[in-house]
Amino acid sequence: MGSVEIKSCYDSTALTLTALGDDFGELAFSAELSGAPFNGLVRSSTWHNGPPTLLFQELARDWQGWNGKKEWAALEGELRLTATCDSGGHIALTVHLSQQSGDFTASATIWLEAGQLDQVFQRVNAVLPTERR
Repeated sequence: MGSVEIKSCYDSTALTLTALGDDFGELAFSAELSGAPFNGLVRSSTWHNGPPTLLFQELARDWQGWNGKKEWAALEGELRLTATCDSGGHIALTVHLSQQSGDFTASATIWLEAGQLDQVFQRVNAVLPTERR
């Protein structure tokens, strides 16, 4: 097990993904948002939608930019990651945490540079691999 921190290049906002172990054949993990005006933590799994690493893999592949949004969301909606980019190579990764009832939600944006996307993918893949080992 391990964890990876994805830190914004503009402020102290960070997303930490931590592998928690096997959960009925799927990988359980936590997602913690910190450094924003609030902190939040949700527990999620790779069940049905695969790991959020798939989004980071896609971002690294398309590091030169894309149109619209790229998104990964957990099946139950407790974690959603949405990425957009601008023409200057800045990536806005919006992290949305939600209690399963939807009563409590928190969102923050982590800013990344296009040049760091491959490294972010490699670090996330080491903790939440795209393919089970």
